[in-house]
Amino acid sequence: GQMAVNMTAETTGPDVAFRLYVDGSIHQRTLLSEATAADTSSLIWDTETMSPGNYDLAVLGIGADGRGRWLPLDSFHVPIVQPLPAGSVRMASQTSWFRIEPWSDDTIRLNMLQASASLDASLFTAWNEKKADSSAGPQQPGALFFRPDLTKESNETYYVRIQADQADLTTSIRYTLVSAPKSAHLTGNPDAILAVIDQSGDIVTVRDANGKQSNIGTDEITLIDPESRLSRFQLNFADGEPTDMMPLFDRDTDLYALYVTPQTERLNYKATAMEGSAAQLEISLVQNQQQPQALDSSGDIQLQDAINILTLTVTGFDQTERTYTLQVLRPPDQNGFHQTLDQFPQNWRTPLFWLHIQHPNYQFEAQQTNIDWTDFIDAQDERDRSLIDAGSVPASWVEPGSPVYDGSSWKAADRRVIAYYANPQNFLDPVNIFQFEKLTFLENIHTHEGIEQILQGTFMEAGQSSLDYAAMILEAGQDADISPFFLASRIIQEMGRQAQSPLATGTLEGYEGVYNFYNIGSYPNPEVPNGAQINGARYALFGADPDQAEITEEEAAFLLPWTTPQRAITGGARWIARRYVAIGQDTLYGQKFDLIEEGGFFIHQYAQNIQMAWAEGRRTRNAWLELGLIDEAFVFRIPVFDNMPITPDQLP
Repeated sequence: GQMAVNMTAETTGPDVAFRLYVDGSIHQRTLLSEATAADTSSLIWDTETMSPGNYDLAVLGIGADGRGRWLPLDSFHVPIVQPLPAGSVRMASQTSWFRIEPWSDDTIRLNMLQASASLDASLFTAWNEKKADSSAGPQQPGALFFRPDLTKESNETYYVRIQADQADLTTSIRYTLVSAPKSAHLTGNPDAILAVIDQSGDIVTVRDANGKQSNIGTDEITLIDPESRLSRFQLNFADGEPTDMMPLFDRDTDLYALYVTPQTERLNYKATAMEGSAAQLEISLVQNQQQPQALDSSGDIQLQDAINILTLTVTGFDQTERTYTLQVLRPPDQNGFHQTLDQFPQNWRTPLFWLHIQHPNYQFEAQQTNIDWTDFIDAQDERDRSLIDAGSVPASWVEPGSPVYDGSSWKAADRRVIAYYANPQNFLDPVNIFQFEKLTFLENIHTHEGIEQILQGTFMEAGQSSLDYAAMILEAGQDADISPFFLASRIIQEMGRQAQSPLATGTLEGYEGVYNFYNIGSYPNPEVPNGAQINGARYALFGADPDQAEITEEEAAFLLPWTTPQRAITGGARWIARRYVAIGQDTLYGQKFDLIEEGGFFIHQYAQNIQMAWAEGRRTRNAWLELGLIDEAFVFRIPVFDNMPITPDQLP
């Protein structure tokens, strides 16, 4: 940039010349005429004309009589300055300077991504006047934005300095700069950084690191928009340990929750706006419905017995606002929700509290099983009790050496997979909680329209056949006092979305015209081709003892034989309701794992598919969402085991 060397001279002669020397060569000169009193002048060192390196500066003052004075100044370093055109993507390392080109609206727009260390970014004019600053770091993108006053700063040149934290200078520093308002990366490939040039509907114009420009659909990229967002929000206990705030901080997630014990008196927080000095950050705390307290961008929160609400509002560069909210429950709270949480293990309380503040009508019941966790997993890990479709999951999910127990690819699941899908703690979130929903019929909620939502894209979708499957399933749910949403999901799970099982269409060879939509009695028989389907067809004809070819009075109440879709759907619903829901296996999870002591634990498990409860719960939840009923007063019955791990197993 430009550096001014200002001089004040008091002379007795008529003229004084001043010369600026750079490494012994004249760079600029000026003349003061008739400076009979103190006068001021400036010499300008224009580093744009210099090569990078170290330079010694000096000033020589010469009077009209030829006498002069040599004034050494100091040594200065001219760094390497790299051009940063608008719309470009540049990978860089270590401390660097960039000459940044303004965006089309004359603003300065810079995104900082993929930093391997803590970085500070500063924006300067050519005259070394600092205009803006920001920061970035690992998992913490930043943005440096500035809007010039064009009446004063027209045609100004701007430079960006990127500096690494001193503690990180011993290692190689890497980061990516995007000179654009927004950036993006290819979905599934975070390393493929793109500059967003323009967007029209679902089509985005982007430019890659090689300067290649293309149009791409929004479904193919993940946008990184810094506008009105936090780049960092840390919440620690008083000893510096991080809290288990849920969810993990994400700049696009607005709502957070934390449960702490009554002994927790203080928390420490720190927040940073992604746009740095271009954004305004206002933080306030509300406790026990008192007036909000204004807080700094970092500091301590003194907790009260209440739900302590921390609100962080970011006003961005373009004056849009985004508010982040953290609710911290320190029991007891006025609404008494802590009493609900008291039923559950300590490390389950934060996710359940997070669910509660999103859906206040939800009700949670703890099912105290009195079953040891290891004993439970041992039982689920026996032979064919927990199966996985080996053809659609990673090989590590399958128990080594397992035979095919059902169909062409259903094998025993790896123990870690069993422990993951069996642990309720993994599913205490708004999407997965519905595997714990109680399955009774609700007349005002379970509608024909809702069932059709679940059946979309399946062989039972309206118009796919002459049968009104939604009506049949609704009638079956009313008849058996069981959720028809559950019945619809169960049929899809057992028959396949496109009726892959011939028991859905009555086309099993040798058993034509026989239906079994829920696979009741379809026990695996690996020694016989289609053994499970044959067993299911035999049950549909003759019940639990097909060799006797006699249907008992109880089985007749299940409408056996199932020789029409309606008889099979309604009769199977009665069978499930009586054999499972009525005896306490009244959730998807409970049907899969059988935690009822009567008759023996784990004996009466409806399905072998280890993912059954998870998959059907998600399908049911989507139906509630489509119907606009996701906030109804659902009751969730969640099992608690003895000696559960604090940190649950994860998928291999």
